[in-house]
Amino acid sequence: MHYLIPFTLLSLCFIGLFIPATQSFMGWLLDEGHPVELLTFGFLMAGGIISIRTAFAAHCRGLPGIILIFLSVFGLLLLLVGAEEIAWGQNYFNFETPESLKAINKQGETTIHNISGFHGRTEWLRLFFGIGGIIGIVCIRSTPFSILAVPVVLIPWILIITSHAAFDVLEDYTNIPNQLSFAMSETAELVEAMIAYTAFQYALLKQRAVAIIPRLESCT
Repeated sequence: MHYLIPFTLLSLCFIGLFIPATQSFMGWLLDEGHPVELLTFGFLMAGGIISIRTAFAAHCRGLPGIILIFLSVFGLLLLLVGAEEIAWGQNYFNFETPESLKAINKQGETTIHNISGFHGRTEWLRLFFGIGGIIGIVCIRSTPFSILAVPVVLIPWILIITSHAAFDVLEDYTNIPNQLSFAMSETAELVEAMIAYTAFQYALLKQRAVAIIPRLESCT
């Protein structure tokens, strides 16, 4: 049943956007500062903290340095993206965007991803995450760094994320019906939440995998 969750969520979101009676509610769920974005933020922050803690745990178990570096960088990136997701708390703490940043930020916010040149290109980041997940499933499992392999339970989430992002990128170069374009744009927020959840689950599963390895005597 767990394998069907990402497909079901995306399907329900599409249906909700196309049914007039539910369009307003679905739009509210997906809007900035509303439930889906807040869930994204929560999963990203939790995943980041867990990943960094797991890096320290890996150090105490004598795992190769590359594993420690990967888990640390992965965790820091999750924290960075989580902070970006809520504009570093700007709407909650009501601080002004620095003038130098406001001048180049498409939304006038304290964010990096809305700076001219990056704004409107987040589908590429979603695609890179999906491709990275596929690499983690296919290529790492039989290497000395197999502990970093993406668990098979996350395959459906990775497939949905990659497929949606690939279609979103393709849309930049081809014409698709307006209704479908609207639905793809709106559901991008849900896919970002799926990325956050997948990253959180990955961090949690890696924490459990590292925890069963005996600690070094120097760390006891």
